Amino acid sequence: MYSELTQVELPLVKTLQKLGWEYIPSVDLENLRKSFDDPFIVSDLQKAIVRLNGDNGINTGHASAIIHKLRRIESNEEFTKWLK
Repeated sequence: MYSELTQVELPLVKTLQKLGWEYIPSVDLENLRKSFDDPFIVSDLQKAIVRLNGDNGINTGHASAIIHKLRRIESNEEFTKWLK
């Protein structure tokens, strides 16, 4: 029987861990985000936006505005463009 957990999610987690990503169980994320429905850990995302784009003049204020924009996007296509 097909299980997305065993066929997709767990292999993906293992692959990402081999590439240096840190896996954090969702139960451990509860204190880091506003609610279960919020996909962002804002403090980490804000730091990452500045770290990855600081050379382009992006600061904490800009990062906050970007996060606000990301929360308002409704289509996956537009969201993907922002991620790129």
